[in-house]
Amino acid sequence: MVKSIISKYKNVPVEVKASIYYTICSIVQKCIVLITLPIFTRLMTTQQYGQYSIYQSWMNIVAIFATLNLQYGSFDTAMIKFENDRDRYISSIQGIVSVLTLITLIIYIIAPVFWNDLLELPSILVLAMIVEILMSTVLAFWTNKQRFMYKYKPMIIVTLIISVTSPLIGLVGVLLFEEKGIARILGNTAVYLCIGLIIYIYQSYKGKAYMIKNIGHML
Repeated sequence: MVKSIISKYKNVPVEVKASIYYTICSIVQKCIVLITLPIFTRLMTTQQYGQYSIYQSWMNIVAIFATLNLQYGSFDTAMIKFENDRDRYISSIQGIVSVLTLITLIIYIIAPVFWNDLLELPSILVLAMIVEILMSTVLAFWTNKQRFMYKYKPMIIVTLIISVTSPLIGLVGVLLFEEKGIARILGNTAVYLCIGLIIYIYQSYKGKAYMIKNIGHML
């Protein structure tokens, strides 16, 4: 019976396998959020958790301008168009996002007090936001490519590692430090930085295309 099940599983199309595992991964992620949410709300004050919520809200807005959402929309189309040059394409748009986030950082550095007041966040969190935006976008490039090519195993492994380690490190920070809101955010940023930096270097090495002009040549 076991052999029969294994045999049937092996004959299942890779597209179906990918869909099943993506669904399971999504359910696990939501379960982790449901389990950790009451823990954080219990350990953090309303103001501290509100700071975390404000950070997340502003990051979603700033990310639109800092990345132009290049990881969405036309990405799948580009994977088809540049079928034999996908690594160089990803490396190129990764370079574009790097430049855009650098410009965002420069804009912030010019008038930090103004932006801190507007965002209602201290400098350390604004800088963490810029780092997290860049690293999460780099991760999105990688995961979107894996999803497009139905390489679900490495994508799910990385996704679950982030989903588990982020709240764990955040929980340790909340328990150890007085500024619990900042600790929760920096714990999350640290996870994205560690994993995102590895993938950033990997994609840059494989694509070997770092300048914006490379996109123009490819188009």
